[in-house]
Amino acid sequence: MRKRNLLLAVTLAALCSMSAAAQETERAQLFGGYSYHRLTPNSGGGLNLNGWLAGGEFTVKGPFAIASEVTGNHGKDGGANLRLYTVSAGPRFVHRAEKARMFGHVLLGGASLSASAAGISDRRWSFATTVGGGVDLDVSRSLALRVFQADYLMTRFGGNSQNNLRVSTGLVVRLGSAE
Repeated sequence: MRKRNLLLAVTLAALCSMSAAAQETERAQLFGGYSYHRLTPNSGGGLNLNGWLAGGEFTVKGPFAIASEVTGNHGKDGGANLRLYTVSAGPRFVHRAEKARMFGHVLLGGASLSASAAGISDRRWSFATTVGGGVDLDVSRSLALRVFQADYLMTRFGGNSQNNLRVSTGLVVRLGSAE
């Protein structure tokens, strides 16, 4: 609890200290990159999955945007090949500083988890909720580096909740002007 409060205070102080420079805001942007997913199955423990995340964002007004994401992660559990795909969309709040852009979002959607071994496969579907955010650093006017995006992803495969961590990094391409 103490660490969480300290992290929250440091984050708020950093956001408040950054200048909200009057810069042109992009109308839309596209993101693509690497994604690491820590899957926590119902049986306990955890599995490491690697893959990709692709997303888009459309600025609605000021700091408010609508975001959508599609992910694909894969890995192995013993002799089984696992594949986890998610599709989600929802509101995103954006704070723009001089050379950086921070965002937070709540996305809702669905997830598909499949496992296959020895010629036998199974696929499950679940509602998915994603809560997270990240930081983009400007490379040029139309290109940025997503230093990190960290998300908590909750799924309910098999009637039980799975509390997952997903971390992504990659490139952002900005399109048009919202002003």
